[in-house]
Amino acid sequence: MKDFAWAPCGSWLVDAAGDLAETSNVSLESEKSLIESILKASAEDWKLYPVGAGLEELIGSVARPELEVVAERRVMEAIRRTLLGDFTYRPTVTAFLTGNVLDILVFFGNQKIAAARVSQEGVQILDPAR
Repeated sequence: MKDFAWAPCGSWLVDAAGDLAETSNVSLESEKSLIESILKASAEDWKLYPVGAGLEELIGSVARPELEVVAERRVMEAIRRTLLGDFTYRPTVTAFLTGNVLDILVFFGNQKIAAARVSQEGVQILDPAR
């Protein structure tokens, strides 16, 4: 999937030729950006259609193993709803509960492309390389 390249602040990036930069099909940049938007957005953040997984609703939930399954299902449902099943790699979502911190990892194939942490501080996007 190709898209415009975006800076972390939300503005467009410009390439060396002065044109709007595009993402690479090889590096999964577009998919990574889209999945990160799904992880950090509320379920009703976008006016025209729901994009986010609504992970902020899990803040303060009782830390039980079932919370992992709830988070995985929310993220997978948001991915399916947003991409309408049109993705090159089949996504896999895994959640790990450690104490009161819930980590969520999203893989395309065997490559981890996005990660998020839900804690009392909120929903944070993590570096997937960690």
